[in-house]
Amino acid sequence: NTDWQDELTRNAITQDYNLILSGGTNQFTYRASLGYLGQEGIVVNTDFERFSGRVNATQKLMDGRLNIDFFLNSTIESGENAQMTTVTSNMLQFNPTYPAYTDGEPTRYPDLINPISQPELSKDFSEIRRTLVNIAPSFEIINGLVYKLNLGYTKGSREIDRQEMPSVDPFVEGRLQQDNSSSSNTLIENYLTYTKDFNDHNLNLLLGHSYQKTTGKFSSWNIVQFEANGIEPRFNPGLGQQLDLANNRPSGSAQENELQSFFGRATYQYQGKYMITGTVRADGSSKFGANNKYGTFPSFAAGWRISDESFMGWSTLSNLKLRAGWGQTGNQEIPNKITQESFRSSTAGRYTYPLFPTGPYPVGTVFTRLANPDIQWEVSTQTNVGLDFGLFDGALSGTIDYFHKVSNNILVEVPAFDPVSPAPTYWTNVPDMNITNKGLEVALDYRHVNKKGFSYSVGANATFIDNVVEDSPFTVLTTGAASGSGQTGATINGMINGYPIGSFYMQIFTGIDEGGLSTYEPPLVPEGDSRYVVGRALPKTMYNFYANMDFKGFDLSLNINGVSGNEIYNHTAMNKFYKGQLALSRNVVPKAIEFPEEAITNAALVSTRYLENGSYLRLNHLTFGYTFNTDALNWLQVLRLSFTAQNLFIITDYSGFDPEINRDKSIGGVQSFGIDDNSYPRPRTFVFGLNLTF
Repeated sequence: NTDWQDELTRNAITQDYNLILSGGTNQFTYRASLGYLGQEGIVVNTDFERFSGRVNATQKLMDGRLNIDFFLNSTIESGENAQMTTVTSNMLQFNPTYPAYTDGEPTRYPDLINPISQPELSKDFSEIRRTLVNIAPSFEIINGLVYKLNLGYTKGSREIDRQEMPSVDPFVEGRLQQDNSSSSNTLIENYLTYTKDFNDHNLNLLLGHSYQKTTGKFSSWNIVQFEANGIEPRFNPGLGQQLDLANNRPSGSAQENELQSFFGRATYQYQGKYMITGTVRADGSSKFGANNKYGTFPSFAAGWRISDESFMGWSTLSNLKLRAGWGQTGNQEIPNKITQESFRSSTAGRYTYPLFPTGPYPVGTVFTRLANPDIQWEVSTQTNVGLDFGLFDGALSGTIDYFHKVSNNILVEVPAFDPVSPAPTYWTNVPDMNITNKGLEVALDYRHVNKKGFSYSVGANATFIDNVVEDSPFTVLTTGAASGSGQTGATINGMINGYPIGSFYMQIFTGIDEGGLSTYEPPLVPEGDSRYVVGRALPKTMYNFYANMDFKGFDLSLNINGVSGNEIYNHTAMNKFYKGQLALSRNVVPKAIEFPEEAITNAALVSTRYLENGSYLRLNHLTFGYTFNTDALNWLQVLRLSFTAQNLFIITDYSGFDPEINRDKSIGGVQSFGIDDNSYPRPRTFVFGLNLTF
């Protein structure tokens, strides 16, 4: 009767304090703040702290023609955390018939580590520092013509000690891994804008240039075999007894990327009723090969405020606007350096090569990536048509939007076509392959104000999405790597013609045979693939409801959101809740024993047995507050008390902790979706707030 989830979780306290100072003159204004956040995690031995400082200042010169904006923000974050994957795994599968404590101390087991002791023995210690400075002067050259310069620089660093404390009982040999990383981001932007009004006409022109450079550096090393002498390995790594290149090889990486853009925009309005905008930008990225660093992306948009037309004078519509747009954008979110060739040294017998006749592959250098200077921007072309409307002097308003987006020149890592290629895969653009997103977004809002002091607003919005992969030259690009015993090479998702990206591609579970083993739907053709497209990870519908109410100082607001039409693969259940776990004295759930005839030797393989409905409805946010009348207090402007609850309840058929998950299990740059693998549970949070303004 031991509930390990109760033993390893807690009601956690968060403290959040902010002090804000602001003031200035007509020519100079400032705002400064100091903040502290102290947060306990809902899993024991997880804590987080953040100290932050921020300064904003604006200086006006030359009668307001020259403005200088300055911004500085600095944060220091530190955490002391139990290793989440291990803790979550232990509290789910540890035997509930084992006692947590004996005589007030964590029970010791001969061959196992008590989950109560695990968070103290295995911890991650982290410290993150980040500083951002931004200076943005603007100068009005002549009336309507303004030049603005934006200079930004961000510097960050991260230090993580991953420690396993050496122990005799339970036995832990001790380990220390230290990860260090640093990054910088430099941004230089130049804008020239011109605005002119003449009679019923308004013209706005913009020319700009943007340059951004990001750098990053990472290093990692580890050492093992520490003595159990009470000294934490992170305070004296030299006490470790095993540091060698065979088992504890240091690793590291460095990268430098640049992004440059030239852009222009023209906006024209006539009588405030007719609007048209045209934009063109040329973007260049160092991630692409020398042949194709730049891409050109135009866009156009137009609007017509129909409600301002004279023929609409009879209508009860307070607003009616028709919008339409078409445009292209580029995608450069690919791994670093993939246009360049890459090598690694080999050891005898580690690699095979089809042209080598016999015996082990000799020691030498092998390709891990081939050069491809022809890689270029992935392009998305989107068309939008929308209608905004309002009735009863704006009390009732809404929008309807149709969108159609096609991405082509898809960037993806694919298998080599040549069977004797030196590298098994390579990155490329797939020119004829399209990924289409189309759908409808609708929103409706109603606001009411009562003269007696009662007012309220309610609203809802929904998005209906259809996603499909078309004209792919590949039968299937699998992704969503499965992990665990017997799962080597197994995958969960696939990118397949005629289906959404992230579709679930696996065997169909049909039951248990007379021998106690799983049976599956046979392939459609003899010796063919026995996997089928069995569901989608992307929801068909996303929706949201909200309500706000105010009455004589009291206020109440709530937000409800949800999705439908998607599935989740419960990888946690596949790895932990199958019948064979009973033979190892581990915890399972009723699903593991739903077939009495199932053998404990039956393998838990990727199949629809662990595919579940991912739809949910969540009360995401609720706030109740009271603002006191401070008119009689000259020294106090605002006094407000509030209570906020987050994640109050969720309605779902999903058996895991939370259906709103997406553990990244991607392979070769092909995204994975809808996989739950030891995901950290989402907390229910209650916030008590006090706001004072002097």
